[in-house]
Amino acid sequence: MADQSLPRLHAMKSEAKSYNHQRLPAASALQVNGMACNARVLAAEVTGVQRYLREVLAHADHELPCFRPSNQWSRGIHGHAWEQIYLPRLIGQRLLWSPGGTGPMFLRHQVVTVHDMMQLDHPQYFSRAFAKWYGFLVPRVIRISRKVLTMSEYVKARVLHYVPEAAGKIKVIALGASKAFRPYNAGEIAAARQQVAIPSARYLVSVASLVSHKNLRRVLEAWGRVVDQIAPDVYLVLVGSVGPRRIFQVPELGALPARVVCVGHLDDKLLAPVVAGAMALVYVSLHEGFGLPPLEAMSAGVPCIVSNTTALPEVVGDAALTVDPCSTAEVAAGMQRVLEDEGLRRELSGRSRERAAQFSWETTATLTFETLRECA
Repeated sequence: MADQSLPRLHAMKSEAKSYNHQRLPAASALQVNGMACNARVLAAEVTGVQRYLREVLAHADHELPCFRPSNQWSRGIHGHAWEQIYLPRLIGQRLLWSPGGTGPMFLRHQVVTVHDMMQLDHPQYFSRAFAKWYGFLVPRVIRISRKVLTMSEYVKARVLHYVPEAAGKIKVIALGASKAFRPYNAGEIAAARQQVAIPSARYLVSVASLVSHKNLRRVLEAWGRVVDQIAPDVYLVLVGSVGPRRIFQVPELGALPARVVCVGHLDDKLLAPVVAGAMALVYVSLHEGFGLPPLEAMSAGVPCIVSNTTALPEVVGDAALTVDPCSTAEVAAGMQRVLEDEGLRRELSGRSRERAAQFSWETTATLTFETLRECA
C-alpha cells in the first residue's frame, strides 16, 4: 500500500467538475445565498470526511459556494493559517459551514461538523504536534459555533464530555451510503477482481487506511490464526493507502501471513464491486465516529464483522457480527465463523440490506441544509 499524494488561494469554482456534480454559483449568487462552505478538506485524498462533504454537496437542493486553499496552502501550518486568517475574510458575513471538524476559532457565525473527538480521547494515534493542536482547536471551535453537527450519538456524548456547555446546540445527523455500493453480478465482480489482481473469488475484505486506530495489525494477527484452518482458496484483501505520517501514527505490520493481498487505494468504480464480491467485510477499528465502510458493505448485502465499541454498534444494529477489537482470538473466531457458516452469511446479508436502507445521503443532505438555513 503506497502513500497517495494529497491534491494560489481561490474559490473552488474552477475545480467544480471534479467534485461529484457539484455546481458552484456565480459571484452574484454568493451574496444572496447567505452561506458558504469551508472546503479545505477536499485538498486531501478521499476518505470518510471527504466523502461526507462530497455526498452532501451532491445531494443538496441548491448551490453552495465553497472555498478551499490552493495546493501549497492546503497542508500543515499553511492550511491552518488559511483557515484561521484568510477564510473569514473570504466569507464576510455569510454563515460558514465547516464540515471537516475544524474551522476558524474566532468565527461565531459558523456551523461545524465534528466527526470524532479522537485527538482528545486517543492522542497516541496521532503525531504529537497534530494531537496537541487539534486538542486545543476543536473544543474552541465547538464552543464558539452556532451549531454542532455529529453523525452519531456516540460522538455527541464525546463532545459533551469535553464541552458540556454545547448540550443545547448539538444535532445528530447520520451518514449514508453511495448508490455505487449495491449488489453486483458475477461478471462485474470478476472484472474488478481481475483489474486489481485478487486471485480468488472467495475472500474477506478490509477497507481501512494504514493508521494505528484502524487496527490492521490485529486483523493480520487474527488472519494468521485462521488461515491454516479454512479452505485454501480463501484470501484476505486489504484495501487502503498508508495514512499521512504528519498526522497519524503509522504502525509497522511486519511480515504478512499467507494469502493476503494488498491492493492500495481504490476509487468507487473498483471499490464497490470488490466489496460486493467479498464473503464478508472485516472492520474492527479501535475508534470510529460513524463507520462508512460497514454501511457501504451492508448496502451491497455483504456480511460484516465489526468492533463492538464506539459508534459501530449504533450503525450496524443487529445486522453484523460484533467482536472485541482488542481480542485477536475473538476477531479470529469471528472470521472463521462467518467463513464456515453459509447460513449465517445469508442471514447477515438479508439483515444488512434492511439495515442499510434506513440510511441515505439524501436524508443527510436535507437535514444538514435545514440546520444551516435555520442558523443563517
